Amino acid sequence: EDFKHKGLVVRRFKKDIKDQVTADFQERITTNLRQAASKEEEAAYKALLAIPFTQSGKHNPGKPQELQRVGMQKGMFSSPFAALDSTKRRIKLLSEKSNTTDEEQNEVAQLRVLQTALEAIDASSFSKYQKLLSHLKDKATGWSPTNADDRLVIFSERIETLKWLNTQLVQDLKLKPNQIAVMDGSMPDTEQQEIVERFGRLEDSIRVLLCSDVASEGLNLHYFCHRLVHFDMPWSLMVFKQRNGRVDRYGQKHQPQIVYLTTTTNVEKIKGDLRILEILQTKDEQANLNLGDPAAFLNVYDPDKESEKIADLMASGLAPEVVEAQLDQAAASDDDNEGDWLLNLFTEEPPIEEVSAAQNSLAQIREPLSLFAHDYQFAKTALNLLNKDQLVAQWTGDDDGKTIKLTAPRDLQERLKHLPREVQNEHDSYLLTSDREHLAKAIEQARQAKTEEESWPQLHYLWRQHPIMDWLVDRVLAHFGRHTAPIIQTSALAQGEQAFVMMALVPNRKGQALLVDWQVVNFAASGDVSLQTFEHFVERANLKAEALPNSGKELDTTQLQTRLPQAVALMKQHMVSQQQTFATQLHERLAGTLVELKKLQDKQMQQLELHLENLVAGVKQARREQRSKHIHQVFDDYRQWVEDTLTTEPQPYIRVLAAVCNGVN
Repeated sequence: EDFKHKGLVVRRFKKDIKDQVTADFQERITTNLRQAASKEEEAAYKALLAIPFTQSGKHNPGKPQELQRVGMQKGMFSSPFAALDSTKRRIKLLSEKSNTTDEEQNEVAQLRVLQTALEAIDASSFSKYQKLLSHLKDKATGWSPTNADDRLVIFSERIETLKWLNTQLVQDLKLKPNQIAVMDGSMPDTEQQEIVERFGRLEDSIRVLLCSDVASEGLNLHYFCHRLVHFDMPWSLMVFKQRNGRVDRYGQKHQPQIVYLTTTTNVEKIKGDLRILEILQTKDEQANLNLGDPAAFLNVYDPDKESEKIADLMASGLAPEVVEAQLDQAAASDDDNEGDWLLNLFTEEPPIEEVSAAQNSLAQIREPLSLFAHDYQFAKTALNLLNKDQLVAQWTGDDDGKTIKLTAPRDLQERLKHLPREVQNEHDSYLLTSDREHLAKAIEQARQAKTEEESWPQLHYLWRQHPIMDWLVDRVLAHFGRHTAPIIQTSALAQGEQAFVMMALVPNRKGQALLVDWQVVNFAASGDVSLQTFEHFVERANLKAEALPNSGKELDTTQLQTRLPQAVALMKQHMVSQQQTFATQLHERLAGTLVELKKLQDKQMQQLELHLENLVAGVKQARREQRSKHIHQVFDDYRQWVEDTLTTEPQPYIRVLAAVCNGVN
């Protein structure tokens, strides 16, 4: 209902725009590193399966016990050290009970067997870790801790695993303590942000960043890092996407290298559950290639709920093949889940075709029409004009770098006071450029700055939205004065041809422009009068800055002044016709909006009655009067606002921008 009358809402994925930004979206390379479990790990798996878990003092075989096992197993899939921490906590919980049952004592005994098995696993018998070490030390991998612009991110959801890795990697990779950092959810936000900023500075010592899933969403880790390792597999498809998105994102200059570490085992039950996690990884890859959103396979759209759903599937004892079939069926079903129809639509990968310039959406974006080649040219011309008769602002320009250095005069200083402190210059001196490459370098330098004062680039982007450009436009408009317009001469027009460039707008009752149109009223040498679009006339008359010499001589404006009323009348006639069509469309929209508002207001009154139905009569009446008055006031005010917004004023506003005639005297 909320989007029913508001147009189509479109979510675009990376695959939808990758043909437009190929330099900034690299295709990821995915590697699955599998390692057979050591005999110590196999013993721990068997010990886990032997534990008779209890609930409320009793051992109840079935799904409740299996869910407890899966919960403990999740720690083991991360590291034996995470599993050991969970085991000790469970032993302590049961042992400290005042009335431990025989079944709980039996569970504790088996937990101690698991504890012993886990304590027997060290770095040398931790198979997954050894696989990671061999991968990082392999020259073919190409990673070295001495290379400052080739950094490594390692994800694990267990803090105990991260702590162990932090200690062990320093030793085995011969890292200095300041070359590795840990970031997890127990840290203050400011400390997390400081680590992210350090990781993105080239001169900083960090080479390896160990992250919990607190860093799996919203953080930019790609500046000097394209290598990411999943030390343990996520139990959520959304977390797969979020983790990978830290390095596989817009602006990445290298192909992302994504590595998944998996342990293989001969213990059938554990083997099947590990296979389910690998299936999740393949679904993430499938979604990355086809759909764009892996959450469609589970249809719960919440990482915690996805993990719970995977745990439930494991506890149910389903074979991995059955689980995979259920995921595919859920994603392809025709129910009301929002991702399903998308999967049906996009699962079949269309044949790759070369995208022509016409198909590329970037090619469809037009720069606004301007008489100037670029914003630097306009700013330079405007400052020269303003300083012609008296000094308005001190400035210098660099044509090669398209850069302007400007000392803000008093009126501009007042405008800039409203900007954030980081943007303002204490000496009121500003450096602006329209060269995007030059600006990008300045932004990168500022991003790597060590102090907050240096974190904003001193170089500003010279474009239409900059407040200094706003100031320039206003000063130029004021320079021409009220009720005057310039006369432009061009040899591109025929002898005796004259034209008036006009802008007209239709405002609403609030004074906001709803309809804006630029037209040119053209008087041919024969005397015929016609309307031409501004774009067509600019091209025909060759109205380009620095292409129109100004003779500086006085012109006879008698004929132009005589023709001006006729030009205004023709423009008004055009705008009145435009306004009638536009106002009819607005009236239909307004009528529909008012109907929807009335429906919503009625629903609010119905909801009010539901809230009041259990109150006593006297209180109910008072509350009804108070709340209904508020509801009516809110809707009346909004109704008036809508009417004022969607109702046009009866007369268009017309402005003569310039007159154009033939030749240069």
